[in-house]
Amino acid sequence: MASYNWILTPASIFVGHYLKEFYSKFENILTDSLSLINFFKNTFLDKDYFLFTRLQKFIYQHFFQGCHKNNKRIIFRYQNVIPSAHFFLESMELMLNCAIMKFQEDFFMQILGIVMGTNLAPILTNIYMAILEEELYIICKNKNITWPNMFKDS
Repeated sequence: MASYNWILTPASIFVGHYLKEFYSKFENILTDSLSLINFFKNTFLDKDYFLFTRLQKFIYQHFFQGCHKNNKRIIFRYQNVIPSAHFFLESMELMLNCAIMKFQEDFFMQILGIVMGTNLAPILTNIYMAILEEELYIICKNKNITWPNMFKDS
């Protein structure tokens, strides 16, 4: 369900602002499109480099409780980054569990995934993907599998 202006939008903006602080804990997360442009301005890529992108298809629809548990884990690991980590976790749970919209005269509640269009959605999915990438890096390192020279996520 898409939600660009709902009752919890101000809370989503507020929580998202502080959760972006966790981006600093992961070197691969680009904060926005401008940071990607600045990255390429200041980075030399030789002829042996190649660029590729990946599409996380349906990530918002599949943002399930396991993803939320991983995000909780990272918030507790770095709870000194933002004040009142427990408050932010409770706010996130409220936004994840109370996705209600009205269409014509009927009300609908999203029961799977995270609401698309809310400010919190890309932030939570970036943190979740960074956690997965961190775990994949460790696996590659332990199995002597080559990791890309440069890896960025936004």
